[in-house]
This record gives sequence, C-alpha cells and structure tokens, in this order.
Amino acid sequence: MKSFKCYLLLLLLLSFGFVATAQVQLGEGYFGKTRIQEKTFKWQFLASDNFEIHFYEGGEKPARLAIQFLESEFPRMVELIGSTPYTKTRILMYNSVAELQQSNVGINSQEMNHSGELLNNQSYVQVAFTGQYESFKEELLHKVAKNLVFELLFLGNSTDFFESAYQLSLPEWFMEGIALYVARGWDDQMDDILRNYAKDGSYKKLNRYSGDEAGFIGQSVWNFIAVRFGPRNISNILNLTRIIRNEERSIEQSIGIRFARFTQEWFNFYQIAASNTNETHLSHSKESRKPISGSAFSAGAIKISPDGAYAAYNTYQDGRYQLILWDLDKNSTRMLYQGGRKIFNQEFETRLPIFDWMGNDQILLVDRRKSEFDLIQVNLNGKVMERVPLPQFTHVSDMNVAPDGRRVAFSATVNGQNDLFVYIPSSNFLRRLTNDLFDVFHPQ
Repeated sequence: MKSFKCYLLLLLLLSFGFVATAQVQLGEGYFGKTRIQEKTFKWQFLASDNFEIHFYEGGEKPARLAIQFLESEFPRMVELIGSTPYTKTRILMYNSVAELQQSNVGINSQEMNHSGELLNNQSYVQVAFTGQYESFKEELLHKVAKNLVFELLFLGNSTDFFESAYQLSLPEWFMEGIALYVARGWDDQMDDILRNYAKDGSYKKLNRYSGDEAGFIGQSVWNFIAVRFGPRNISNILNLTRIIRNEERSIEQSIGIRFARFTQEWFNFYQIAASNTNETHLSHSKESRKPISGSAFSAGAIKISPDGAYAAYNTYQDGRYQLILWDLDKNSTRMLYQGGRKIFNQEFETRLPIFDWMGNDQILLVDRRKSEFDLIQVNLNGKVMERVPLPQFTHVSDMNVAPDGRRVAFSATVNGQNDLFVYIPSSNFLRRLTNDLFDVFHPQ
C-alpha cells in the first residue's frame, strides 16, 4: 500500500510542469485557481541556459534583467556547493507581493518548511518584484540559492527522492545558513552582528536557534568553515549530508574533528574577533541589529505633523497593518486606518500604507485595494475624505506632499520601471517627471 502511494506521488511529480525548447524564448501558459484571486495571470516565460523565468503582463522588463543577473551569478553558486542541477531552475515572478499572495502554485503540494524538513516535491522558486531592483536581486538570489541546495540534497534523482523525503530532516541553521552564505557570502555588517553576539561570552546549541536568528547564525557557521577549513569543504559537507543524512557527522568526517569541538571553535573564532575590535569601531546592540521575523509585530518610521502636535506611524503584524496617530501633548495613541489581511506562511507587505502629512489635520496615504493602489485622504478622526484610484502603478516606493498640499510627488513603478510622478489633487492630474533606468525611491 505504501509503495502504491509513492507511485501515485511520483506520477504527480512527473506530470507537473512545462518545458522550454530554445536558448532564449518566450512562451505562454496558465496556472489554475485555488486561493482567492483578484486577477487572472496569463503567464509567459523566458528561458536561458540555466533558468526559466515565468512572468505576466508588466513583468517582462524585470524578468529579462533577472535572468541576466542570475546567469552571471550561476557559476559562482554551483562551484561553491559543488553541484550543477539536472534541469533549469524554474522561477515564477509576480509583479508585487500582493499578487504573489494570490498564487495557488504549491498550495496543495509539499513545501520545505522553516525547520528545513522536506515538504516539497517540486523544484521551483516564487518571488515578487518589489519595485526596487537591488532588494529584488538580493531576495531572488537568496531563493535561488536555497533551491539549488534543496535540489542537491533532495532531488538528486527521482529514484531516491521519496527515501530522502522520509529520512532527511535538517536543522534551520544548516539550511537557511547555507542558502544565505551561497547568496550573499560574508560582509562587514555580518561581522558586526556576530561580534556583538560573541561579546556575550555564551552561545546556544546550533539546533536551538530559530527564525532569522538561525539564518545569520548558520551563515556565520558556513563562513567559518570556508575561512578555517577551506571553501572546498562546503561542497564536501553538503554532498556527504545527502548520502549519510546527518549534518553533524558530515561536518565531523569532512573536517576531521568532533562536532562539539567544531562549534566551540566556531564561537571562539568570532569571540576573538570581537575582543580584538577597537571600541571605536562602528557597532550596534544585539537587539537593534537582530533581523525581525516576517511574522513578528513591528513598527515603521515616524512622521511628525508640521505643527509638531502629532506623529503618525505604521504597525505590522502577520499581514495586517495599521496607521497610528500619536498625540504628543497627551501622549496617547489611536488608530486612524487599517488594511491588509492576515497571512499564513506567505510573504506580506511591510511598507503599506505609504503616507505623508497634508497640512496639520489630514494625512494622505497610498494603500492597495485588491491588485490596484488608491490614494486616500483621511482626517485626524480616521474619516476617509477622498479616495482616488492609481491603477497605472504596480509599486509605490514613497511619496512626498508639498508644504502647501497642492502637489504630491511619487516614486512609483510602471511596467517594471521606477520613475518620479507628480499629482495635482485639485485637478486630479498625474504627470510623469522621469522616464529612465535610474531609481529614485524618495522624492522631495
């Protein structure tokens, strides 16, 4: 009975997907519907030597830039992990996080969860274009690196896939750490973070770290391996882990020391660096530098009213967000506006609503309703005074209201290109100010 179920799962695995046949080509396709969908995606794709990027209307420009960027990074990544995938990496690119939330791809299939266990028998990457190319490339590279490692450990061939699925469970520091290291390597910022952790003089067992903390702790472990034992041992450990299905023994057999000693040397490595750092070196507290988990409560930047009587800021939690008004004289707060929806196990927006003061007694904000943006004017009682649709924008990075309130400058994206726009509220007139490849995210 068990073998019969595996056979059915294998048939489903082999039946999913579509194939590109040219060096670089454009194709079309559709995906079905199961999540709440506010628009129909008519998919097209670009194919290169190692990647296949699927996109839809408005996404061709970032898709072309993405496939060129990934091809330039591909040799470095596969050399580091010591494995080349058997097939092209398939990427589903959405024009925004809100539209990624509508994706039904993988909703009924298994996925790799945060602990690193195998939950996905399909090899693909889903990513949302953020409107800002640098952050988009960073996120894309991270997800592709995670997928390459996933394929190495779990999808080496179809015959051992199901055995791997049942027997191989890897800790979060291992999986997320190697994905971050392959994507980003190591830099001064990460040095600062680990110095501050090491200054405490103690550390937890690696398996006890979770969330974003597990990610950068794991990244530091792989950096230590590369520096102390040589980059070749990264691929040795990964390939041995796939065979013997135990990450601690793989490290022991690859570098020749017990795992307990290895973790102590890892911590000493960063503790010595911390003690040798001059006290004038730029550093931050551990809490201030610790990344915030995607499901945690957090707050956005504060904007003060022109007369200094009030401040406004956003709060976020699990896909929901609120615009909070703070009465500075009375030291009291109240909610002016709320939006978003509760999200489970998906990415969500952490920039909306984008807002600015319009005089002393009104706030102008940008929020997304379904798949389109609205420009909304609210008073200090939270009453919506006016709502103007902005259907031409796929992203709004920031906005700035002129002191007299007669003009509003936007940094926004249309068809994958970020430009500056000015809006005249009195005449409902929108004009494009720039039309070039240079990104300006904070208009003045």
